[in-house]
Amino acid sequence: MRFAHPWLLLLVLVPIALALWRSRRKRATARISSAQFPLAAGATWRTRLQFLPGAVRLLALALLAVALARPQAGFGVVRTSAEGVAIMMVLDRSSSMNGAIGDGSRTLTRFEAAQNAFRSFVLGDGKALGGREHDLVGLMAFARYPETIAPLSRATDAVAELARTVETAELRAEDGTAIGDAIALASARLHNAEQDLIEQREGTEDELADDFSIKSKVIILLTDGENNAGEADPLVAAKLARASAEGERLRKAPHDE
Repeated sequence: MRFAHPWLLLLVLVPIALALWRSRRKRATARISSAQFPLAAGATWRTRLQFLPGAVRLLALALLAVALARPQAGFGVVRTSAEGVAIMMVLDRSSSMNGAIGDGSRTLTRFEAAQNAFRSFVLGDGKALGGREHDLVGLMAFARYPETIAPLSRATDAVAELARTVETAELRAEDGTAIGDAIALASARLHNAEQDLIEQREGTEDELADDFSIKSKVIILLTDGENNAGEADPLVAAKLARASAEGERLRKAPHDE
């Protein structure tokens, strides 16, 4: 806090001086024949609070002096351009992910370990991982078929919570490991990331979102097996994803004059 006219705070000394003057002023006295009568009468609330009106007036004068000095406190929003990475996490939920593994202290399934790794990566673990709060993060899960669990979003807390809702495949008809199809769908989601970001801007009141731009795109695959379902070959899908990313990079690069 600061004051526009700090020298006016000296006026606070005026009520202080008045208070000292009143306390030292000689009070009026009255002669009475005996002290027994006032003692017998006792003290009332009126006599106990007789100082209050004067104290309130002095306080009002002090506050008036502070108001004249014009105390000021400011705050504002600093707009900064933000760059981040668009990350699509691709989580295998096939039945093979139910296999048990040990982390030294307890036994987890592979799927639980993958979920924990995803959460630590997105939110941070308080140690080596700092989280991805400044990036766009999305989540896809797949068994025989891939599906989008959470679209690309900067609300990483919500994405991490949605990851908890994913379960491994229970029906034989949906079980399998379609890695190629999952990579292909993740690549398509990243290809449309800029358009999705524009739609998010239109649906939010956060003005800072207008300055966010995507500097790179990444697919992170969490799986324990080999491709045994789906139509796309994983290596072919990965090459197509890379080619798409390279094409976008070249389009964004400044042209030589």
